[in-house]
Amino acid sequence: MTNANETEEEEPLSTLKRAADHVRTSAEHKQRADELIASAEASLRTELEAALPDHISVDIETTVGADDQRFIVSLYDEATTDIVADVVGDDVDIGVPHPQQFIIGDDVSSETSVPEESGQTIREIIATMEDRHDDGAPVQQVLHRARRLGIDTATAEREIDELKQQGEVYEPEPDHLRTT
Repeated sequence: MTNANETEEEEPLSTLKRAADHVRTSAEHKQRADELIASAEASLRTELEAALPDHISVDIETTVGADDQRFIVSLYDEATTDIVADVVGDDVDIGVPHPQQFIIGDDVSSETSVPEESGQTIREIIATMEDRHDDGAPVQQVLHRARRLGIDTATAEREIDELKQQGEVYEPEPDHLRTT
């Protein structure tokens, strides 16, 4: 590495040429990094599209830094979107503001941690599901939905117990829940 004294002793044009060499090398490294990112995205997309049903479309966003490399994979269910479009008609636009997303990389726990208000989330899950079933929301289905939202089973069960103690949910039938 050149120290400051050597740079001062060089002719300004020589120093500028060396700077240009560094810029060129940086550009070459950036270009190669972009090629590797594109290759990794294409490979992941190919594998996902082969494994998923045809009506699921895949969008991949890549983040690459010195200490952080990850994919954010968004899945869009085109069949469901088509059904909604059929129901509401062609005169309105339909958007999918919240696709199903997966974060793939090292130490993604901060992005997938349990929401602080998981009790409210569990209550909302129960409220959403209770009217679909005569006896209330089946506990196993509530736990399954919670897992899909990133809430582990033990935490969800603990939140259900707390909601019961607070009188916000009850069991009209064994293993079924209703909100108050």
